[in-house]
Amino acid sequence: MIKESINNKLAIFSEENELEVETALLQLRPKLREVWQNKYDQALEEENQAKLHAILNDLKRVIEFQQEGLQDKLTEDDFIATFSETKELDHDFLVDILADLKAAYFNNELTEIDSGMAGSVYFRKVPNKPDSQYCIKIINNPSTNENYKKYNSIKKEFELQSQLADINIDGVRLPTPYLVIENKKLHLIVMEKLEADPLYVFTNEQMVGKPHIKKTLPKDFDAETFFTALTAYMKEWHRQGFHHRDFHLGNIMLDRQTLMPLVIDTGRTKKIQPSEDPYNETVVNQFSTTKNYFPKDLEMLEKAKQTLKTISQSKNKE
Repeated sequence: MIKESINNKLAIFSEENELEVETALLQLRPKLREVWQNKYDQALEEENQAKLHAILNDLKRVIEFQQEGLQDKLTEDDFIATFSETKELDHDFLVDILADLKAAYFNNELTEIDSGMAGSVYFRKVPNKPDSQYCIKIINNPSTNENYKKYNSIKKEFELQSQLADINIDGVRLPTPYLVIENKKLHLIVMEKLEADPLYVFTNEQMVGKPHIKKTLPKDFDAETFFTALTAYMKEWHRQGFHHRDFHLGNIMLDRQTLMPLVIDTGRTKKIQPSEDPYNETVVNQFSTTKNYFPKDLEMLEKAKQTLKTISQSKNKE
């Protein structure tokens, strides 16, 4: 039931609509349910009628994605992968990862750790091999997923991540990509599992669609060292023509061991020519012209720096 404190302007979002949302939430996988419950609760708190209806419509689409499912439709022939050519990776290791992924997928043994409209991220620890663990990003219904179609394909993401793999500034780097699968039914990328936390968990900022888990910054965390290294790393990206374009607190990670930065997600990354503007795009097709605007990497980095420095300074005063 909508709380009594919500005013009459929400009356159009009826009890029947509420029941639809509650029923849809119960049909979601646990991690995905947590994400959408958080979105729904926030819309209720904001008394935002338009957002409530949008959430209901989006939930219906998510349920359709989930009910269509791929598990019964896929065969082992759909797991033909392109392996990373990173020289440090042993081919046999990649073959073993792919074999384990197939078995885990069909036995429903993947652990979901994050989810959104485009896809879900899973974690896998290989049985009897404690040092073998990896992450998998799987796109929901790639042929019809409008959120996915807006940005890089999974194969393009893999290519960019592979091209950027050699950039390492004082330990600042991307996770190593292992393999990619892109066919009519399955789009996924497998990569190194980082032992790290996204910066937003150390702040009071709420990432859209994600439950907020508040952690305390490690006592030895040095914001100046952290962001000096991260700035140098991102400037090297730019020198080589790469721009992240989604550089928010959820895509900057804190390595739990070294307390240095790590960067994730090349889903919106672009390599440009010197004359191009990476943050303003015009997309033309036979029906329309669309302008896309992306946040500037160094501006987002500076914003993150100020947020974390404030938290770190407050912590040191305690």
